This record gives sequence, C-alpha cells and structure tokens, in this order.
Amino acid sequence: MNTALLVIALVAVLGVLLLAFFVWQYGQKRQVDVLRRVLPYMVEEEKEEAENRVKADALAFARKYGTPLASIRPTVTLDRRMEQAGIPLFGWEYIVLVLAATVILCGLTALLTLDIATVAVVALAGLFGGWFFIGWRIKRRYKQFTNQLSDCLITVSNALRAGFSFLQAMDLVAKEMEPPLGEEFSRVMREVSVGKNMEDALKDMDARVQSADFSLVVTAVLIQREVGGNLAEILDNISATINERIRMRREILTLTTQGRASMWILLIFPAALCGVLSLISPGYMDPMLESTAGRIALVVCAVMEFIGYIVIRRIIDIKM
Repeated sequence: MNTALLVIALVAVLGVLLLAFFVWQYGQKRQVDVLRRVLPYMVEEEKEEAENRVKADALAFARKYGTPLASIRPTVTLDRRMEQAGIPLFGWEYIVLVLAATVILCGLTALLTLDIATVAVVALAGLFGGWFFIGWRIKRRYKQFTNQLSDCLITVSNALRAGFSFLQAMDLVAKEMEPPLGEEFSRVMREVSVGKNMEDALKDMDARVQSADFSLVVTAVLIQREVGGNLAEILDNISATINERIRMRREILTLTTQGRASMWILLIFPAALCGVLSLISPGYMDPMLESTAGRIALVVCAVMEFIGYIVIRRIIDIKM
C-alpha cells in the first residue's frame, strides 16, 4: 500500500514537472516569436539612433571649427543654395564638412598610393564634388517640386470649394503632400504661425524654390487677395497650364535625346578610348604623354572637346 502511494506520488510529481516544463517551453517559444517579430524594428531603431549620433557629431564638429566662416559673404550666399537643395545646414557648416571629408580622403590616398599627383587629383575631386552635389540636389528637388505642383493646386482648389480658407488649404497641403513641396509649405505655415505675413512667407518660398510655375501661382494668389475673384477656378487654370508645360518639356526631352547622347559620347569616348588602348597595349600612349608635342595635342583636344560640349548643351537647352 505504501509502495503504491509512493508510485502515485512520484507519477504526480513527474506530471507536474512535465507540465511546468511544457508551460515554460511554450512561454519561451512565445518570447522568441515576439522577439523575432520585434527584432527588425529594434535593429532599425538602433541604426537610426547610430545615424543620428553620427549626424550630431558631424554637426558639432562643423559648428566648432566653422564659426569664423559664418560672416564671410560667399558662405552667406551659399546658405540660400543649401535651402534650395533641402540640406539642413548653413553654408559654412557644409564647407567645413566638405573640407574635412576631402582631408580624410587625401590622407587615405596618400597612405595607399604615396603619389602627390594622385592626392592632388583626389583633393580637387573632393572639393568640386561637394559643389556639384549641391547643384545635383537643387535640380532633383526642383524637378520633384514641379511634378508635385499640379497635384498641390488641385488639392488647394478642392479644399477651397469645400469651404476651407486659403490658410487652411495650405496647412492641408503641408500635412498631406510629400517632400519637397510638403516641407516648403510646412515652413510657410511655421513662419505664419509666428507672426509673419502670409504674402511675405509665400514670396520667400518663391525665392527659395525659384520655379517659374510657382511664381505664377504666387502672383495669382497675391492679385486675388487684392482684387478678389474665384481663387479655386484660377488655380484650376494654372494647374492645367502647368500640366501642359510639363507635357511639352517631356516632348522636348524626347526630341533632344540624340543631341544629349552625342554630347556625352563626345565628352567620354576619347578618354575611355585612351584608357582601353593603355590597358590593351601598355606604352601605346607614351609618345603622346612623354613628348611636348603630344602633351600640347592632348590639351588642344581636351579644350576642343569642352567647347563642343558647351555648344551642344546650348543647342539642346530649350527654354520655356
């Protein structure tokens, strides 16, 4: 009898232990499943925090060593280009960061190549690359803004017909539209909220964007506020005009494709051919590079190529 009770007790204890083990395993599995689902977001959040730390350190470095440049006129002029490019930095901060990056690249190049000429080329590439990067950002942002402008005008027009005021319609655009147009209207709303006149805020936005289409919108809005009229209908007409201009730009881009291809072939093909010949037959270009007459010929060819590039670019650059 005692033996039977002992066996029953052992079986009961074993059952409780097994049940507890399975419950624990189920809990661990649930934790693993939850962690597996949450981990990508945790990794993304940690990555974003690391990027924010790097940006904060870079900005602190630029402000520490670039403050003496803040009052120089070229850096003040560069501030407007930074706004047009959508880069949240002052001009002098950007200059310091570009110089620091160029110094680092030159140091790495010097350690790897031990060649002064290569270091000089990298230095020039870093400095000019920073300038061309701003120009590229401005052009890209301008195209994005122009493509969004028609949808923005339709949104404002529909909001006005629904009974919104123009200020409320702009706030709706600031909240609903994607950058860069949404960012620009958000800045206008912030300036108006702190007491700036709406007309002045729109004029400042026009100066930042430098879009002929948006200048037409600002002019129409300012005239309507002075003399009155149906602003929704005016914006619809402007939207139709902008859509037609975008269509014409695309047609012009299609018609000038051959000219642009010729321009880039003229610019790239000779240098690429020289590089290929040097790889296929080392020493083939030595007479051109080592003799005085060869160097003069190369310089003349480079100048003529650049002139041809400028001429073709002027031909295919059709203003509207």
